[in-house]
Amino acid sequence: MQIFTGGCIFGVVNLLLSDLSQVINIYKMVLIFLVSAIILIGFMLIRTKISIKVPLKVIFKKQMATLMINLTTSSQVSALPENMKCCKGKFGIDEKMVDFGLPLGIVVYMPCGAIFLGLATWSLANISATPIGFGEVIKICLISIIVSIAAPPIPGSACAVMPIIFSSCGIPNEVFPLAIIMATFIGYLLPAINGYCLQLELLMAAKKLGMVDMERLKN
Repeated sequence: MQIFTGGCIFGVVNLLLSDLSQVINIYKMVLIFLVSAIILIGFMLIRTKISIKVPLKVIFKKQMATLMINLTTSSQVSALPENMKCCKGKFGIDEKMVDFGLPLGIVVYMPCGAIFLGLATWSLANISATPIGFGEVIKICLISIIVSIAAPPIPGSACAVMPIIFSSCGIPNEVFPLAIIMATFIGYLLPAINGYCLQLELLMAAKKLGMVDMERLKN
């Protein structure tokens, strides 16, 4: 991870110094992603509040340790032991459901990853003057969802799967350095946001199936 982070920082600095004008062009995509992430989190919190009927501050306090590990490591795999502890011990979710659902969710549950890949592809298509019609937008959305699931839950995974979307949508490789900048700054937040929402999804599913100890959750 340290090698990856150092390489990304070096690459970003090089790109910033060599072609600042192009880097500035992606700020709208970054803002749109942040707004989209906020909307997603807000939607998840509203659903959780309605479904669980437990104060959100109680749930958030129990999630804090897992969230901090995700933020500092940018890896849900690193946070898995604490995540297990939170879901079983603090939320009171049945062990069988946690042992099955949590590892599976870390691999396939990538809502912010799909949003990021879709927005990055759309933004870079505009920068490279690649024609994007309605059919291409649908293709970008579908491929982003599929590729985000295929991406491993590790730092820098977005850089590994972006060429798949670019080649499918006819985006030239010349804009890939800009994609690295996006993945460096935004991609670092993706595991934390995905992991935070995953815990809420697992909690709501457990509540619906009657597999959560509500007394432990409330306390």
